[in-house]
Amino acid sequence: MKKENSVSERADFCVSTEGNDAWSGRLVEANESRTDGPFATLAKARDAVRDLKDQERRDLLVHVRGGEYSLDDTVVFGPEDSQRQGFTVRYAAYPEEEPVFSAGV
Repeated sequence: MKKENSVSERADFCVSTEGNDAWSGRLVEANESRTDGPFATLAKARDAVRDLKDQERRDLLVHVRGGEYSLDDTVVFGPEDSQRQGFTVRYAAYPEEEPVFSAGV
């Protein structure tokens, strides 16, 4: 069964091991022409959320697709990554998938 190409209604961005940080992050997988799709890194998704949360006052969700993510740098979240006025920002595994983050040798 093929997954829908657009990020689910609830998710604002998607991260995938097959992604590209030059893409919009709004698709679950790359489009047919490979000109758009999910982000490749959690840091890029964090930065996109920072931009979006300043425009929209609502809960935000980032889905992280399954696979192994090797981190070259520490991904830092701070107070600026929280949503305002009682709303939340969540990073969650894509349904029925398991992302794994690792760093070091």
